[in-house]
Amino acid sequence: MGIKKDFIEHIDSSLNFDIFRRKVKVKLKIVEVFFITPLIDSMILLETIRSIKEIRNDKIIQEDLVTPQIRKESDLNKVLTSFYSGEVIIFTNNNCYIVDCRKHPLRGIDEPHSEKSIRGSRDGFNESINTNIGLIRLRIKSNKLKTEILEVSKYGRTYISLVYLEDKADLKIVEELKRRISKLDINSLIMSDRSLEERLFSQGKIIYPLVRYTERPDVASIHIMNGKVVIVVDTSPSVIITPICLLDHIKHVEEFRQTPLIGSFTKVLRIISVIVSLFLSPVVLALLTDHDYTNIFSISLDSGNSVLAFEMIVSTIILEIFRIAIVHTPTPLGGAISLVSALVLGQVSIDLGIFSSEVLLVVCISSICGFATPSYELSLSNKLVSLILLLLVAFFQMEGLLIGFILLFLYLVSIKTFNVPYLYPLVPFDFKKLFRFMFRNSNEDNKNL
Repeated sequence: MGIKKDFIEHIDSSLNFDIFRRKVKVKLKIVEVFFITPLIDSMILLETIRSIKEIRNDKIIQEDLVTPQIRKESDLNKVLTSFYSGEVIIFTNNNCYIVDCRKHPLRGIDEPHSEKSIRGSRDGFNESINTNIGLIRLRIKSNKLKTEILEVSKYGRTYISLVYLEDKADLKIVEELKRRISKLDINSLIMSDRSLEERLFSQGKIIYPLVRYTERPDVASIHIMNGKVVIVVDTSPSVIITPICLLDHIKHVEEFRQTPLIGSFTKVLRIISVIVSLFLSPVVLALLTDHDYTNIFSISLDSGNSVLAFEMIVSTIILEIFRIAIVHTPTPLGGAISLVSALVLGQVSIDLGIFSSEVLLVVCISSICGFATPSYELSLSNKLVSLILLLLVAFFQMEGLLIGFILLFLYLVSIKTFNVPYLYPLVPFDFKKLFRFMFRNSNEDNKNL
């Protein structure tokens, strides 16, 4: 009776209009049912209430109640957490039962817009942790697949699941993740996986992403098969893959949907695009501003070194502003923004002498190659690093570019996630792994397809 009294006092003090309390008369006893209307399936609830009326003894309610899941609970905190998660609470004279009648408001599992594929599957994660784990289980039907559930945050009561294969994943990494999650002292995870990443991996001031996000269940499943750990966060449509290195951000599902030769060719083009998006603008600026290299180009630039650097930096920033504007612009207005950006950075700016045509060409090629980067987080990091390299070139010309290359290499070498080097298999060098990454084959030893 103590837990029932405390629960009712808590509910009565909350003053929420969507919380309902219903009394069901069973023989000479009263069974009380509590639920939150927006989070329950009314048909399952009606069947549950109907089966309650037919029960003769509350001692066998778990066996007789017609419901998918039911469990007995005596911890008030667990009862409240389940109640606010959408489960139905049933109080008999002596016991408290939790019945799963949830039906959360969810969107479909349509293909994610950020990771499209021509021949790939058309399903994607949504905001339900149960749905997301189910999509992974559809692809990995094994008793070795583990889905451990953890709970974090004081108010949000967010569920987190670590999904991995017991015989392939590094169990030390799994234990370390559970240890870090258990030590989290936060009020909520409203921003879901992003907030969790910053706490678990100490992202802080590190420019490059330490984890990879995906909204595709096939991508998450193949990483699990390769020994990675996938972190599924409730209310988040994307999952976190760890541990990863830099080259993991360049992989895309489309290369596995083509023949080995075409897939390898596509991957090489993708790698070239990533390199071009990062280094094209600073390299060209260094060659144009350093007098020893200007004769390489047949073009003649009347602008001074500082003016040329200013044009390239400003045009790069303006393109990024247009990209941000298009992301936040409603779809019907997206065409108008694209038209305005074409006019501003097109012939009008050249005619007015604001930007030179050579600068616009280089900046636009760099931006287009940035869009070809599979990982959105990596493309943003490369854009910021490219701007830093442009500033170094603007102040120190070719020497600044060389200094930037060295600092960038040392910075990437210093990054590790769970003792996995960020530049592996380049540093430390592993020819076999690097070859398998660059060129996909159809050999029998390539088991995870």
